[in-house]
Amino acid sequence: MEKVILDSTNYSFDASAKTVTFTQSYGAVELNHILLITNVTDNVIIYNFGCAGYGGSMSSLTLTLDYDTTSMADTDDLQVVLYVESTENDSNMLKELEVQSETLSCLQNILEELKLNNKLIKEILR
Repeated sequence: MEKVILDSTNYSFDASAKTVTFTQSYGAVELNHILLITNVTDNVIIYNFGCAGYGGSMSSLTLTLDYDTTSMADTDDLQVVLYVESTENDSNMLKELEVQSETLSCLQNILEELKLNNKLIKEILR
């Protein structure tokens, strides 16, 4: 899993209903994956998984907040931080790093062999 910050195309905010609804782009969002939601327009934390009064409940893709957001605007910018499953790109990047590591190891072995050969050639030429 990796931490991500959602942009505004991945959720909608209904301040009067005290809800944040997530799009399908990240799959099933579970309550235990949501870390923090901040209303950056008002500079106020509206969800924090570890603080009483700042929690919420999930139903499908909709988070109903405990925090009273009724005085806020639906258009306020939110910063939503959550854990999501690693993407295929992460998997591909890991495979690429493994290949690069193997290549580096091979190059180090070749360098050691070249150093040894260089040393032998110097001894022969003496």
